[in-house]
Amino acid sequence: MQCTLGAVAALLPGVRIEPAEVLRRTERSEVLRVRAVRPGWAEPQMLIGRGYYHNYVLRKSRPGALELAARISDPASGRTLELSTTEPGVQVYSSNNLAGGAVNVQGLTMRATDGLALETQHFPDSPNQSGFPSTLLRPGEILRSTTVFRFLNG
Repeated sequence: MQCTLGAVAALLPGVRIEPAEVLRRTERSEVLRVRAVRPGWAEPQMLIGRGYYHNYVLRKSRPGALELAARISDPASGRTLELSTTEPGVQVYSSNNLAGGAVNVQGLTMRATDGLALETQHFPDSPNQSGFPSTLLRPGEILRSTTVFRFLNG
């Protein structure tokens, strides 16, 4: 991932692209290093969204290429999720609005930042930002998008 559109207070207007912390994987792709989110983290964008609510701009070899966008690993279990997509961005959301009212299948109360969603998409406000990849679909055109979730164990 190349940069982030950040969790701007109202998201629109004021969309801006900022550098993101990245971990080099190959010459053509980079993978976001997502740090644990818990209260007390003073990073301004995290405070605005109360966790991750960021759209990450992917560094693609060419527009529409199906390439690795994110890898999430759990060292304790050895499980890994790899996400590849043709989309130009990934929205990362860390269940910031869970307020302890939801209970998971193990019967544990779910708190803010206990979950994580990776949503492949174009960038917020793309129709109004000439420098962003277009989201315009004209009559007769076909939208094609591919996202692959690959689960690895050990």
